[in-house]
Amino acid sequence: MRIWHVIHKEAIELVRDWPLLLVTLLAPVIEMVSMAYALSAGVQHLPMTVLDRDHSQAARQVVAAVRNSGRFDPDLYANDAAGVNRLLDSGVAQAALVIPRGFEKDLRSGRTAHLQLLLDGTNATTADIARSYAQAIVAHYAAEMIARQEPPGLQLTRVVAQSRAWFNEDLRSENFLSLAKSAQYWPSSSWSSRRLAWCERRNGAHWNN
Repeated sequence: MRIWHVIHKEAIELVRDWPLLLVTLLAPVIEMVSMAYALSAGVQHLPMTVLDRDHSQAARQVVAAVRNSGRFDPDLYANDAAGVNRLLDSGVAQAALVIPRGFEKDLRSGRTAHLQLLLDGTNATTADIARSYAQAIVAHYAAEMIARQEPPGLQLTRVVAQSRAWFNEDLRSENFLSLAKSAQYWPSSSWSSRRLAWCERRNGAHWNN
C-alpha cells in the first residue's frame, strides 16, 4: 500500500535529518509547556496604583490588606485621577485602587463604605480573576474590622468594592485569545512547513500526482 511507502520514506528522512527529528520531538513538549503558562489562572503580584483621597488609618489598613494578600503590589501612588489614567494607559499598572474621601468616616458612622477598583481589561482572564481576588480581600478586611471593632465605634456595616475594567469592559476572552493563539501557532507552523518543503525539494522525495 502506498501509505507504507510514505511512512518508510518519512522515517528515513527523519533519521537522516536530525534537526527535523529534534523539532518533531521537542515542538509538542514546548507547545504544551507554553500553553500551560499562557492559560495559567493564577494572578500574583499584579502591579497596582493607589489613589488615597482619605489619608486615614482605615485607608492605610486597606492598602496593607491588599499588599499582604500577595495578589497585588500597590507600590505606585497617584495624586489625582489623571495620574491613575496615565499609569493604566502606559501599562505600568494593571489595577488601581481608589479610596474616596470620607472612607473612615463612613466606617465609623455605620454607613456603607465604598472603594473603587479599576482594572486593565486587555487580558480579560487576568482582569476577571483579579476582580475576584480584590472582592475577597475587601470582604476579609471588612470581617476583620468588624471582629476587632476598629476604628472605635465601628458599627456593623459592609464595604463595597466597585470594579470597572479599564479596557474590554465585558471581559470577553475572545477579544484577545484568538489573536494570541494565532500569534503562537502561525510562526511555528509556517516554519515547520517551510522546513519540510525544503527537505523534500533537497532530497527529491516529493510525490508527483
